[in-house]
Amino acid sequence: MKLRLSILAMSILTLAAANAAQLSISIANQSSEFTSANRLAVHAVDGSGLSAGNHDTDPTHMWLNSGDGTFPGGTPASDPDRPGQLAHITFNLGGTFTIGSFHVWNYNEVNANNQQSFTNRGVQTLTISIASTLNGTYTPLIDPANNTTTWTFAQAPGNGAYTGELFSLSAPVSAAFVRFDIKTNYGDANGLVGLSEVQIFSVPEPATWLLLGLGGVTLSIFSRRRD
Repeated sequence: MKLRLSILAMSILTLAAANAAQLSISIANQSSEFTSANRLAVHAVDGSGLSAGNHDTDPTHMWLNSGDGTFPGGTPASDPDRPGQLAHITFNLGGTFTIGSFHVWNYNEVNANNQQSFTNRGVQTLTISIASTLNGTYTPLIDPANNTTTWTFAQAPGNGAYTGELFSLSAPVSAAFVRFDIKTNYGDANGLVGLSEVQIFSVPEPATWLLLGLGGVTLSIFSRRRD
């Protein structure tokens, strides 16, 4: 019986993962962006640069913050989150959803002329928080990999075969807004940091999980009686 219930639990989790749906998200706010160079925050959610799951190296398909103001064209000229953190970006889910995972493509820029890589502008460590309203209380999420509120994104490879990273939460959470508070990058001395693309996925509502579980338990009981 224990074996059957264990298999049932695995089946429910697999079914939930299979029914995960990509949400249509937008940018609620960002601390800064490079407007003159078209490194806008919207590019982190509009699918630009993505093809068959791979992200290209064109910086106009990415979001980049304005750092310490060394480079002209940022709005505002320098990121107001400094020096406490490098930047933040908030995603609007378009409603309240139960989310279970997200896919991130880090900053993947390569200069087209001299092939110089700028992936050191990618996000290294950050806090990921959720809220039910844009200006409400944000609750930090625990990274299952280290059991802390500090998440780490891998540095992008700087090529067009970049598939990004998929992150799964230890348990689904209900949210309408998700905020990335970015603490460190991969070495850019001017505080520049950005992202290529972010996708967020919902899972079945808790009530649906319960119905799936009850249905599975019933089938298990019937199977046991036949034995």
